[in-house]
Amino acid sequence: MTDQQHHIQSAGATSLLLIEDNDLQAALITKQLEEAASTKRNTTHEEITIKHVHNLAVGMALLRDTTFDAVLLDLTLPDSAGLSTLETLRQEQRSIPIVVITGDETYLTAQLAIHYKAQEYVVKGEYTGHSLLRSVYNAIERQKMYDALNMSREQIIRSEYFHRHLVEQLPQGIVIIDNDSRILYINPQAEQMLGKSNGELTGELITVPILLDTDMDIAIPSSDGTLRYAIARTMKTLWEGQDARLLTLHDITDRKQLESQLLRSQRMETLGTLAGGIAHDLNNLLSPILLGVQALSRSLQEERHQKILNMIEQSTRRGADLVRQVLNFARGSDTRREIIELERTLQYVDVVQRRKNLTSHPIKVINNTARGTEIITDAESLHTCLNHIISNAAESSDDGSPVTVLCELIHSDLEFRTQHKGAKEGTFVCINVIDEGSGISDDVRTHIFEPFYTTKDVAQHSGLGLYATLAAVKRMNGFMEVDSVVGKGTTVRLYVPLAGKKSEIEGVYNVTKGYHYGNSETILVLDENSTIREMAMETLRMYGYNVIVASSHAEAVNELINNAKLIDCVLLDIPQTVQPSADEHTKVTQLITKLRQIDIGLDVVVTCGLLDQRFSDDLKQQNVRAFLAKPYTTESLLNTLHEVMKK
Repeated sequence: MTDQQHHIQSAGATSLLLIEDNDLQAALITKQLEEAASTKRNTTHEEITIKHVHNLAVGMALLRDTTFDAVLLDLTLPDSAGLSTLETLRQEQRSIPIVVITGDETYLTAQLAIHYKAQEYVVKGEYTGHSLLRSVYNAIERQKMYDALNMSREQIIRSEYFHRHLVEQLPQGIVIIDNDSRILYINPQAEQMLGKSNGELTGELITVPILLDTDMDIAIPSSDGTLRYAIARTMKTLWEGQDARLLTLHDITDRKQLESQLLRSQRMETLGTLAGGIAHDLNNLLSPILLGVQALSRSLQEERHQKILNMIEQSTRRGADLVRQVLNFARGSDTRREIIELERTLQYVDVVQRRKNLTSHPIKVINNTARGTEIITDAESLHTCLNHIISNAAESSDDGSPVTVLCELIHSDLEFRTQHKGAKEGTFVCINVIDEGSGISDDVRTHIFEPFYTTKDVAQHSGLGLYATLAAVKRMNGFMEVDSVVGKGTTVRLYVPLAGKKSEIEGVYNVTKGYHYGNSETILVLDENSTIREMAMETLRMYGYNVIVASSHAEAVNELINNAKLIDCVLLDIPQTVQPSADEHTKVTQLITKLRQIDIGLDVVVTCGLLDQRFSDDLKQQNVRAFLAKPYTTESLLNTLHEVMKK
């Protein structure tokens, strides 16, 4: 589609500029507006004219020469992306109404878009033609209100009646004070900001320093003890025929809170980068320890030796779990998935909660699934999620009422997904955490999954609990729901995928049930870390494999060329950095391509500490048979190789 003008024939005229690079999306928007306006035309007799352009530069040039009533703006364009698109347009066109139409449904992005003075924010796929048309009209009307505000000073001087009427309709707080700084009048918005009525404040002395025609940031203590923030500006006016001053209060509390959240987010990102680097080094230290302990355990049979080695192994495993938690925090993704019995998770939760001495809140566990039911999950992440949710449930119940953990099987079919927003297709184990506490009010529930949002003391709580829980559940390929009634309690539901035959196709193996020995197969071990490389070699040889080692990509290619008929599988380590680049990913995929060119049927197993989802998907497309999370155990190493090579 070339840039063209679409006409919706009626009697009036509303001119719109659509800046959208996707022709199909532009056609859909035009059609929806046409149908909505056609329905409305019989009563309003309005005409809507839409001009469509593909990029920001053309749109801005057109706005300089042509008058439009509003702009429909996509944030992702060939010559601009993200909120900078809106900011660039708004810097040049300060008064044009803007309706953002985007696929980004992030709450933070919506807040920032409004901060950059977009009149409306519409998410693609979540609107109808009528609602979009209504958003356009609302944007135009809202801009008219802003324009009226800029002219209010002259209008107030001309007409006291119009002044009072306008002031009460303005979105800003308005306070009229006399020359002695005593309050004569405040409008409803100012009453709301101050937490008091006009009658309570009339005659009170304003203690804020008064500087004419100067913007000042002020803090306003409200009646409930919280602080609100506003930009205050004072100008001369008339009130009932007498000289007075008009104090405008523009509420910026939300902006202040957003700035605080962004600052905390930047600090957390910096900490995450630092923590990720440390965790990566620890991961490489723990890998050979874990393999070495298990190798010694096989040769040292004395009970006291076994006891010592077992303690070392358990401590190393716990250290590995902690490292994975740090890496999850630093990178926000995880490829480790395993098949575990649901009963094992429930037993763990019961033990941990008792250890925390939550005796006043008994934990009642009800398992309505069959014995031996298995789920695909990250056990450590799932345990952390349940601990957080159960602790929240206990805190909300002041009377010591029990917290119930109810497990049941749920099949998510089309009807279920229609009734449950965010539900995925498949069969899941639903873990319900039920309390009889105070519940969550509707205004709080809309924010509970936002990062850094908390109703508790921010000095002791980061506000990341439920945000991190939701992120972890999504990484498990599950989903999450929260139902609550004020005064009656809350139910949090975690849906975790049920293990089945499909899991084997995806490369998820149950590696917790005994050892599988090799049968003189040859494994090429590629790892840049010499200690891990040597320990993996010794472990595999001990359990019946032949091993060839390589310390670089070039060496691995040469070894495969020289031993193409001997090598059955490549154990390929991905060197991990905190912020991996696309170039590093490309090198790995190119290596796998070279290896497959030498031996088209070669099995490849990737070892890694943490892998982002996009790179994981790329490797699956290259038929990588399995991912082995580091630090790996002898058991998981042997059984993964067995599962891969038996096919």
